[in-house]
Amino acid sequence: MFIIRHKNYFYAFSLLLTIIGLVAFFRLPIHPSLEFTGGSLLEVQYGTNPPAISEMKSSLAPFSLQDLAIQPSEKDRFILRFQEVTEEKHQIILAALKDAKEVRFETIGPLIGSELKQKSILALIVSIIVTFIYILVAFHRVGGRIKPWKMSMATIIALFHDVFITASGFIIFAWWTGNEAGIAFVVAALTIWGYSIHDTVVVFDRFREKINKDPKGDLRVIAGASINETIGRSINTSLAAFLLVAFLEILGPPILQPFLVTLLIGIVIGTYSSICIAMPLLLERLGRR
Repeated sequence: MFIIRHKNYFYAFSLLLTIIGLVAFFRLPIHPSLEFTGGSLLEVQYGTNPPAISEMKSSLAPFSLQDLAIQPSEKDRFILRFQEVTEEKHQIILAALKDAKEVRFETIGPLIGSELKQKSILALIVSIIVTFIYILVAFHRVGGRIKPWKMSMATIIALFHDVFITASGFIIFAWWTGNEAGIAFVVAALTIWGYSIHDTVVVFDRFREKINKDPKGDLRVIAGASINETIGRSINTSLAAFLLVAFLEILGPPILQPFLVTLLIGIVIGTYSSICIAMPLLLERLGRR
């Protein structure tokens, strides 16, 4: 009953995170990666004494490369992203990076980038529709006082809450570290979407079992008992996943940082919303009948 009784505090906390997220979206620059905008990618490797990123940018300054971004991929490797260039200019850029050995060079045209952006948006829309239908089907036998579409709506709102706050955290992280938003971020967001659904369904399923056994019981008491019986499982599962991703973040290559940081934020927020937001939202909607 603690969470149900103090739901307004959790709403206020989520509102605070949402406001911070809105500020991040409108005030901090969002740099789409090469996959979305098109351009060239050059990965280089240095010997024992790799230069600082500022030195590399100084070496490339005479070429006026648009949208230049440099990101370390390993201890002695760097990934450079910039506007689409010809093979001739590619070789000039490589020569300007003294002592650098080329590992790979790729070019993505604007049409391909636009197609990837459209498919990413389509994947999100399909995920929303499938989630709504899944909850309707999964809880179609719930007790008479509960409408399956209300469970679907509560789930979707909680999921949007998770993805928005996770995206906001990523934007702040990307602004702080100079990373870009690419396909890895989209994959992480969809992963969080599925992870959060799992936690929410576990709580809702226990709620359904209890309300079917006691159709006339107090909804607040039933909801509180459902959360209490599943909270330990949710936290333990999330903690195991969080520790695994945290170890990968600490020990893994820097190129995976955007993906792993997004997952870490999403795991925390997804667990929080499944326990503290989804069920209170459902009860709020039931209270308006």
